[in-house]
Amino acid sequence: MTVSNPVKFGLILLLIILIVILGILTELISLPKEVVTVTTTTTVTPTTTLLTTTIPPTTIIITTTTVPTIMKRSYCEDHKCWLFEGQSIQVEEENVTYMITLLGVIDDDTAVLGIDGESKTFHEGEDKTVKGLGIYLMEIFYLPKKEQVSFVHLLYY
Repeated sequence: MTVSNPVKFGLILLLIILIVILGILTELISLPKEVVTVTTTTTVTPTTTLLTTTIPPTTIIITTTTVPTIMKRSYCEDHKCWLFEGQSIQVEEENVTYMITLLGVIDDDTAVLGIDGESKTFHEGEDKTVKGLGIYLMEIFYLPKKEQVSFVHLLYY
């Protein structure tokens, strides 16, 4: 009688251990495998940033891509110009051709324009005549980071 009790006890203990192991394995196998995707798009003139994050249950991967300014080439349409820092654009008013250059953007209210070689400081909303060409500086977009290019929106007449 004393021999069978330890055998029964050992078998019962082994059975309990197997049930616990089986339960743990079943739990591990049936864990949901979720992937969470978070997409945030932020629009900043003139830079667009796209952040996409994929998060599996135990791994975090973050990727960030900065898309440069969509338009980096100065252009004019209907006497309105978008002029980027360091770039020039040729315009014609009353059969006279003028070269307008954005020499620099000092801050969010001050820019220096060159008109046919003569430089003038403008403030946003200011109207001046330089070498016979009227210029109204509508907006200044000051972008102080090294990889960004500041620009202005102006009206000539």
